[in-house]
Parts: sequence; C-alpha cells; structure tokens
Amino acid sequence: MEDVNKAKKEDFFDKYNTYIFIGIFILAFYLRLRYYNINTAIWYDEGSYLNLAKRWGLNLSYLNDDYYFRRTFFLPVFFAFLYKISGNTESLLRI
Repeated sequence: MEDVNKAKKEDFFDKYNTYIFIGIFILAFYLRLRYYNINTAIWYDEGSYLNLAKRWGLNLSYLNDDYYFRRTFFLPVFFAFLYKISGNTESLLRI
C-alpha cells in the first residue's frame, strides 16, 4: 500500500513540477513586492529626484522644485514617466 502511495506522489510531482515551480515563483514574487519595500529608506539625493519626478509626473504645483542643474536630467524624467503609469505610488520605482 505504501508503494502505491509513494508511486502516486512521485508521479504527481513528475507530472506537475513545472506548475508547482511557477506557482512558488509567483508567490515569492508577490511577497517580495508586498513586503520588501515597507521600511526602505530614501536618501537625500534620491528624495530630491523623486520630489522632482512627482512634481513633473503628477502635475503637482505645491511641491518645491529643488532641481540643481548639475544633477542628471534623465533620472527624474524616467521617474516622472513611471509616476504617470502607476499613479501616486512608488511601487514601479522600487522594483
């Protein structure tokens, strides 16, 4: 009886191992997106870029425009594009 159950288990895992792997991978990716970025710190220069990107991407005029001309220009533009896509969340920026 044990041999039959063992054979059924091995047959099940041989037959569905790809689906099990994909399910575990999707679950792990979801958990990473959900819980990895909860307490992540933002440094000063990154905060400056995000502030400028949020102002440009979401058309918020009440935020201060503290763009310094010697900083890179493409990064806030790219972040502003991601803000346009995702709305008012930083989830796409932190992936």
